[in-house]
Amino acid sequence: MGFWLGSDLRATISWPMALISGFVVALSIVILAHMVNSFVQHIFIFTLWTIYICAAWNIMATLRHESLGHTLFLAAGAYTSSMLYLNFSLSPWLGMLAGIGVAAIIALAISIICFYRRIPPFTFTLLTLAFGFIGFFLVSSAKFLGSTVGINVRKFGTMPWEYQFADKLPFLYIILIMTAGVVTVHWLITHSRYGLSLLAIRDNERAAMATGLNVPLAKSITLALSAGLMAPAGTFWAQYSGWVEPGGVLAPSLAISMALLAMIGGEGKPLGPVIGAGILVPLGQLLNAKLGGIYPGSSTLLYGLIVIFVIRFMPEGIVGLFSWQDWYRRAVHSTGGPHTSKNNGTESK
Repeated sequence: MGFWLGSDLRATISWPMALISGFVVALSIVILAHMVNSFVQHIFIFTLWTIYICAAWNIMATLRHESLGHTLFLAAGAYTSSMLYLNFSLSPWLGMLAGIGVAAIIALAISIICFYRRIPPFTFTLLTLAFGFIGFFLVSSAKFLGSTVGINVRKFGTMPWEYQFADKLPFLYIILIMTAGVVTVHWLITHSRYGLSLLAIRDNERAAMATGLNVPLAKSITLALSAGLMAPAGTFWAQYSGWVEPGGVLAPSLAISMALLAMIGGEGKPLGPVIGAGILVPLGQLLNAKLGGIYPGSSTLLYGLIVIFVIRFMPEGIVGLFSWQDWYRRAVHSTGGPHTSKNNGTESK
């Protein structure tokens, strides 16, 4: 096949710092969660959940293939686990595994349509947007799925085996672990042979194929992996909110939001969603709480302005500002390269 998730990860001095920083951030969130009210706890949970879905989306974006249909995989996790729970009393923890399988099957079907016909990335984006709309309308018209009203999956009380808790703190711990896990998975991918294969495909598909890489298969596996990681977020949201509806997990605006937040933080970079969603989601929630009644859509306007600013001044995203390699590359490009005049003079002689 020419690529695999090898165990010989590239040594990098940033690993210890990343682990320490992640532990400090997680510990700070846990401590603060015990000191704030229920509304602030919800902001923590919603922010971590958004970081999770953006991180799962961002794995596919490593190839610079921007999907606008990842809500299909989110809905697969939410509806599969919920229907198995309501109709067969199967624990949502097990239903979540079934949701991962359904999401992976949907991803493979999309892969056959898109990648084995070698369509360009922009066409892939449009097709996934169309698939997302199709899924939204199909679920909205399916009576056994609750149509547009949705289905209620909430039971009162604390039943950990059934993914039910009386307060928000257990949900916070769960989504914190999930988010740390998906970011770690993306980090491991980028520092593996498999990740190098994805970068080679992203930069030049024809050259990657010439080296023996099975490009359609690599893209298919990446989309299936991204979809499989997206599904548990659907199960989590169904159990946390207690309600599953198309407007919540299949809304086209949600697909666009996860793409924008990942791009603002840094498309294809493991820490991109952490920075983008970690900054903008709490800010948007606070703006909606304070100004939502006076200026509706203020958070959407904020996202739009920040996207324009990032595209204009930070093409690599906010994470690019902290990469000395990007700064050096831009500096060399702006000056024409080191020792440019001397080399030119030598060549002219």
